[in-house]
Amino acid sequence: AAPIVRLVEEFEKAISTAQQVWIIDKHLFSADGQKPDHSRRVNKVVDWFYTEDIQTVKILTGHHSLQKEIEKVFDELKHVVTEGRAKHAPPITIELSFALRDADCIHDRFAIIDNELWHFGATVGGFHRDVNAVSRGWNAETHNAVQFFDTAWKMANTNGRK
Repeated sequence: AAPIVRLVEEFEKAISTAQQVWIIDKHLFSADGQKPDHSRRVNKVVDWFYTEDIQTVKILTGHHSLQKEIEKVFDELKHVVTEGRAKHAPPITIELSFALRDADCIHDRFAIIDNELWHFGATVGGFHRDVNAVSRGWNAETHNAVQFFDTAWKMANTNGRK
């Protein structure tokens, strides 16, 4: 098991100049291991988005015991980023949904960074300690990834309200 995974750096680097980041990962905010500290994972994910260019963050994830805390740190992120920008800079919009459930037929994890589709066999960003793979460089438009994301978002949030 590798404590530091290079893939996380690669993913962070891609986000650092991105305007739009969408993520589908049921377990994004859940650390693994014997005694997982979820707050460390949450803070790591939030830190990705303290950037100059980010405009849209949309995360579809599963139910989490720390949902209120996660929403709070993302509110702080939104506040800090908005305050730090020039008056004419575009605002940041952040949407979080915790409605992705096991029955919702999505196993793998995906991210769209601007128009690049990333596919993860395990956690988005490559946190997972076990051997897993990621592919990137897919054109999100031509692979209908945006449409897929929108559909998954609508399905999860409609089901979540039943």
